[in-house]
Amino acid sequence: MNQTVGIPVRFGEWTPCKANQESARPSVAESRTEDVAIETITKRAFSAREQPVCCVDERAQVVTELNKTLSGTGDLEIFGAELCVAFADEGSRIVSGSDMGIIKIWDERKPDHVEVLKGHYNGWVNAITLAASPDLKRLASGGEDARLKIWNLSTCETLTIPSLDKPVHSVCFKPDGKGVFFGLADGSICLWNWTTRDEARRLHLLKEHGKWVYSVQAAPDGNTLVSGSGDGTLRLWEFDNGNAAVAKVSALDMVSSKVYSAAFGAGGTCVVFGLSDGKAGVWSIKEGWIKTLNADPHAIWGVASHPTDSIVALGLSKGDIVLWDWNADKTKTLRHHTSTVWSVAFSRNGQRLISGSADETIKLWNLGDDPLEGEAQP
Repeated sequence: MNQTVGIPVRFGEWTPCKANQESARPSVAESRTEDVAIETITKRAFSAREQPVCCVDERAQVVTELNKTLSGTGDLEIFGAELCVAFADEGSRIVSGSDMGIIKIWDERKPDHVEVLKGHYNGWVNAITLAASPDLKRLASGGEDARLKIWNLSTCETLTIPSLDKPVHSVCFKPDGKGVFFGLADGSICLWNWTTRDEARRLHLLKEHGKWVYSVQAAPDGNTLVSGSGDGTLRLWEFDNGNAAVAKVSALDMVSSKVYSAAFGAGGTCVVFGLSDGKAGVWSIKEGWIKTLNADPHAIWGVASHPTDSIVALGLSKGDIVLWDWNADKTKTLRHHTSTVWSVAFSRNGQRLISGSADETIKLWNLGDDPLEGEAQP
């Protein structure tokens, strides 16, 4: 497979990376499609339960730092492995969470500064997500400190569940922005409808996974959730008309692998996932088949699905990013990180990609209209 190295970037410079790698068709050994056995549990055998919760209104501590601190001088507290990344708008602002317990907001229009949000106190910020509202003004974050936070990025006000029993490893907003799902280290998935006073006082608990819930994402229709876990299963949760009641749970067992990342693709008709054994896959929800790709000898930690095409971005343990068109069986590799790529995310128009890594850098990639063909435009 021919692969050409592009141009690295470190924030503060805001020089776009060029993805000038050649596409190649994987061999038969690398990519394959097969039928799978799916376990289905109806609501007669499974139901959600509720748990009271105490939430706290706070005002976030926001610190603006000069970007020179990212190049080796100044306050070292804003360094750290970039565990999760997201676009805050069409592509000019980027949000990241690190293993230093802080969230950073980068603005391309203000390249000399970075905003630092402090609110997680012990260890990693494991997950961040932005509400699917048009203005993208609300951010949810979960951390190793067992705190779940909703941030208003305009006012810096936060709503916090301060005392969950287990670390929060994954979080996503409901498509209407009026609630969040999050996964805990004990295998629980929680639904928190935080926008009304009565609902904000309780959690809806879904418990089918046996280990860490590494990934959760809601489908565009608002009635389906996918979760990936260290117990080796992907689960699809189907709800009754957007309510907390579960109508059906479907499970796909990966046998000896952990599911580190999962996301909906193709408008919610399939699930893309990354495993601890280095395989990536696509699960067709309606037709029942999966297609897999041997992308890495170790693990795939980050997965993102292109908003319009059948393209998946994969963040690998060895520091590479693989763009995989699972419909056309083409791949392209982006090589600039020097350590594990924990997280990847596409912009809303699919023409940009961001990646966060254990090498303490975030990289911005300009992919253009066709991410797997030709040279990306700056």
